[in-house]
Amino acid sequence: MIRGSEDWLVRALTDWVLTVNQGLALVTYRSFNARKRVVQRLEAVFAQKQLSTETLECKQGMQEQFVASVAHGSTDVLFVLDPQRLLFGERNDQSSMWVNFHRETLVARPGAQIWWFLPPSAIQFATQLPDLNRFFLFREDLTELDDDPTSREMLRSQSSQQTEGSLATAQLYLDRALKAAAGTAARERIWLELGVPALRQFLQADQPMETSAALDALSSAIGDPLEVLGRANGKLDLDWAKALLVVGGAYLVGAELKEAEKGRRAKECFQMILDCLDSDEQSKIQQGIKAEALHKLGRVAEEERDFAAAREWYLKSLAIDEKQVNLHGAASSYHQLGMVAEEERDFTGAREWYLKSLAIKEKQGNLHGAAGSYHNLGVVAQEERDFAGAREWYLKSLAIFEQQGNLHDAASSYHQLGRVAQEERDFAAAREWYLKSLAIEEQQGNLHGAAISYHQLGMVAQQERDYAGAREWYLKSLAIKEKQGNQHGAAISYHQMGMVAEEERDFAGAREWYLKSLAIFEQQGNLHGAAHSYGQLGVLAMLQGHFEESGKWLIRSIVAFRQTNDEYGAKGNIRNFQITHRRAPTEDQHKLESQWREAGLGEFPTSPLE
Repeated sequence: MIRGSEDWLVRALTDWVLTVNQGLALVTYRSFNARKRVVQRLEAVFAQKQLSTETLECKQGMQEQFVASVAHGSTDVLFVLDPQRLLFGERNDQSSMWVNFHRETLVARPGAQIWWFLPPSAIQFATQLPDLNRFFLFREDLTELDDDPTSREMLRSQSSQQTEGSLATAQLYLDRALKAAAGTAARERIWLELGVPALRQFLQADQPMETSAALDALSSAIGDPLEVLGRANGKLDLDWAKALLVVGGAYLVGAELKEAEKGRRAKECFQMILDCLDSDEQSKIQQGIKAEALHKLGRVAEEERDFAAAREWYLKSLAIDEKQVNLHGAASSYHQLGMVAEEERDFTGAREWYLKSLAIKEKQGNLHGAAGSYHNLGVVAQEERDFAGAREWYLKSLAIFEQQGNLHDAASSYHQLGRVAQEERDFAAAREWYLKSLAIEEQQGNLHGAAISYHQLGMVAQQERDYAGAREWYLKSLAIKEKQGNQHGAAISYHQMGMVAEEERDFAGAREWYLKSLAIFEQQGNLHGAAHSYGQLGVLAMLQGHFEESGKWLIRSIVAFRQTNDEYGAKGNIRNFQITHRRAPTEDQHKLESQWREAGLGEFPTSPLE
């Protein structure tokens, strides 16, 4: 199914309505007849899904009918064809009417979905009427894609600019929100009309550092979103629930950056939705919100490395999606269940979940989603050291991204192909792939991605024993992370700088870097990150002949890895403990054995681990 075709658009919007459930949205598409055909096809699809629809074809002079249909209609979905015909009459009067309609009318129809269809040439009416900001939550600019190379290049150019456009829109919302916060407007309204759309745009742009920073700035200026948006009577209507999903998603980004407090806030946000949604309601929209909240709770648990809880949340979300025949949502849950299995190093189970997800995506013609599954199947093959298989999956994923002109995700595939080459110790090829990824990231201004590529180029140089080159790459990566306030990323760079110093036998310098890394992990409550630092400090002490100190660090690492459900990491440092024990003099061996017993780790392992 070709992206930009009517078939593709009908499928994409059907999935959106049945799963994402945003309140209002904007779509631009070719000719009026094409827009009308798409709407007619959507009406037929939604009738089969037991969703009621109404289509309003806008013309000048029908303002009263327009307002009545939106304010007092009872359908699940309202399609509005060419609203610019209504709004671009006598401009000043129409703007005034629209503002009043926006403030007093749209809020009178909670839970409904309203879709605006208009030509790309009329898109500017949204920016000309600033009070519209709250409502344009989804936008898909589409170009007909045929065999003409010019059309293909036009779509490729548009795709490459999507991230930049989303960031610009996000920054506009953010600036307006911060400006409004200095005034007298109600905090709740600022959050709903400006703060939430800003976060949504940052999330869509896939810019984690910017998203987390925006959340901090908005919370500081407007107030705690959970306090401002929460209802004292314990009830949330659907508009509020949808807003909380966005806020929770922004907190979840912070959790992915290993900010433990934001993980707790995300959990609180999604749990608030579950607690306040009326469980007796069985509408598709409400059940969709519930399934999404359950799914996001699984994501939080996954970040906390509580994989049993994550699996439970995903299965609850999956049960709702399967009951509602929401294949898009089910595919997402299958995918995340695969990621849980992968973290548990159950690669057979992970592959099964990913293939279930992939089957749905391929059947639905969801090429972008299929590419994501190919990518993760490549990760599984790579973990199993099937590098040829991994390369094959990554190239399948890359082919789709390049065909769609999706440079952002293509950069991710280039990066992963570099990882495969690095594993095969083909460092020249690895460097080439990383530099291809880096070129896109620098071109798109994706500093977060560039920092990751710089880091990986440093690892290649380190493996080639070019320590000066490695240090240079790591410092370039570190400079971005420190500038962005990315403490988790900085801690990783500090750790790797310690590794370079250790290989250069600069043990004092290595210890200093490891302790800087550890301080951040402990401050963030990132026990899994701290486990790595403990382990490396143990190895460093062993290399210096400080066997008792080495044992203390290694035991802390083993315990921390087990507490974060990483038995693989624990086994690695059990082996290091055994090596330390073998190298130590007899007196220190007895002390190490005592340390082991006092830590409650059971019998001291005398035989090599498998």
